[in-house]
Amino acid sequence: IVSIASEAGRVGQRQQVAYSAAKGGVLGMTRSLSHEVGRHGITVNAVSPAMTVPEGAADIGQGSMQQQRNRPPELMAKIVKAYPMGRVGHPRDIAAAVTFLASDEAEWITGQTLAVNGGFVTT
Repeated sequence: IVSIASEAGRVGQRQQVAYSAAKGGVLGMTRSLSHEVGRHGITVNAVSPAMTVPEGAADIGQGSMQQQRNRPPELMAKIVKAYPMGRVGHPRDIAAAVTFLASDEAEWITGQTLAVNGGFVTT
């Protein structure tokens, strides 16, 4: 089982109280559920991305992803400076982490949260 959490659930964000609380709940669920089902050989992990923007995506309608993609270039440049890797995340980054955690190579990893954030949050 691989859940999608968020760095907002680990560190919180201004004007994101409900979102941060919900994603924090995903993190707690991941840890607890890993204890429940581990004896059956089931792993439970979460991926915790930071800001993610689609790469060259066509218009995807309303919502957070669309709003992020349409931010003014000067604002995006300021946001990107906060990321040590020099860019925000892309869906492929999240997909790669999920693919790994769902693979046989991750059979001994459970109850963990993998931060996929370009170094935006370090622990």
